[in-house]
Amino acid sequence: MRKNWQAVSSENSKQSLPELRPRILLVPDWLQWITGTIAKAIKAHNPDLEADIVPMGVVQMAIQKGWNPSEQFDVVHFLTTQATERAGASLLGKIPAATTMHHIHDEADLTHDLRGDAIMVSCSQWENDLLRRGVSGGKIVRVPYGVETRDFRPPSVRERETARKAWGLDPNEVAIGFVGKKGSDNFGRKGFDIFCAGILALREKGVRAVPMILGSGWQEDLQKNLGKEFRAVHQPFVPQQSVFYHAMDYYWVASRIEGGPVPLLEAMASGIPCLARPVGMVEDVLTNQLSDWVVRSDRPTEFADKTATWVESSRLRQEAARAARDRIVEAFDWSISAPKALALYQKAWDLFQGQKRADLAWRQPDVGRRESFLGSLDQVETMIRIPRSIRGVSRFREDSNMVNELFRVKNRQTASALALRLAIQYPEKAPHLLANILLNAWIRPSRMALGRWKQKILKNMFQK
Repeated sequence: MRKNWQAVSSENSKQSLPELRPRILLVPDWLQWITGTIAKAIKAHNPDLEADIVPMGVVQMAIQKGWNPSEQFDVVHFLTTQATERAGASLLGKIPAATTMHHIHDEADLTHDLRGDAIMVSCSQWENDLLRRGVSGGKIVRVPYGVETRDFRPPSVRERETARKAWGLDPNEVAIGFVGKKGSDNFGRKGFDIFCAGILALREKGVRAVPMILGSGWQEDLQKNLGKEFRAVHQPFVPQQSVFYHAMDYYWVASRIEGGPVPLLEAMASGIPCLARPVGMVEDVLTNQLSDWVVRSDRPTEFADKTATWVESSRLRQEAARAARDRIVEAFDWSISAPKALALYQKAWDLFQGQKRADLAWRQPDVGRRESFLGSLDQVETMIRIPRSIRGVSRFREDSNMVNELFRVKNRQTASALALRLAIQYPEKAPHLLANILLNAWIRPSRMALGRWKQKILKNMFQK
């Protein structure tokens, strides 16, 4: 059994201690969102680490039940501001910690992002921002986001035809992709208004542009920006996200603030020509011959003009598709990006001011082992080291988070279908899930409708 670092005696510390594999606790917000994917990629592509992934809510619950992560792990990595804020109080200062600064949309968040012994950023934009704020460069480690290029790949002709048929796209429609959830649209940072205006500008050029949107909560924004009758494909959630890209023709990033965005990498890996504003990782990714893909203004017409050029030339479009795929494969496959996290954890260990347990084996990753992980990230095991007594309820809690999010943003049909699927997977939770459907898909909407009718009747009465 491995000894707790706190228990190393002065007598043993004088001796040569055995080198041990670093044990890393990865704390995302949810397993289903992007920080969960990042955590799974880090675990999958760092075989020299002993890593476990426990979402922030489960960490809190397990600690309340008596779990002590500092006895089981050497370094904790908080993958989001909320995770540092909610779970950090029990661990910061007790164990070497890495925090993550994806982007800044609220200055208050920065106080949590800077609390780690080491700080992860994804790109040069936010690394330079921290340096301008006076943060020591010695604490910052850049770990770019990545993508599994075996999963996200250009479709075959048949796969593309099947996908477009599934989403109701005819051969003459040009599908423009957008991926992101409304819940992440703090202060309008996703630029959905610019995206929609660009669609209208492309339509004015005679292109039958159709917005193809993956992510919950955008139905009201679609009506506001494009009108109720405008043709659009909107899917709040799909089980296999990579297939959604198979139907796209182009992908736009109209965001005002980003840490990645990861969907840009997914689209490019899928062989889709992309246009993006200079946010987050964009200028690290779209370099050299791809620099013309950067939209440096906030004018929607620039998206429309550049896309129209591709639409008019099949040769340029095919060259762009190949260049997009090649760029991601050469530099942003997870097998290249994820091993860079090792330097982050070693830095957190080295800079930690508390007592350390033993020497750790910080072996540098073998860049030639790109195929060391051959499975799907969905198969990566999580929540292995938490108490067995709460493991089952924790897994259900994480799986049901998506249902609650979809109901919250009024995607009731998709939420109900997912809840029914979970009722089959967790039969003991079926009554709870069915009650959730009844409340959120029927009772609350009916009460809201009655309230609107009441207000309308009263308004008419007073007008008379």
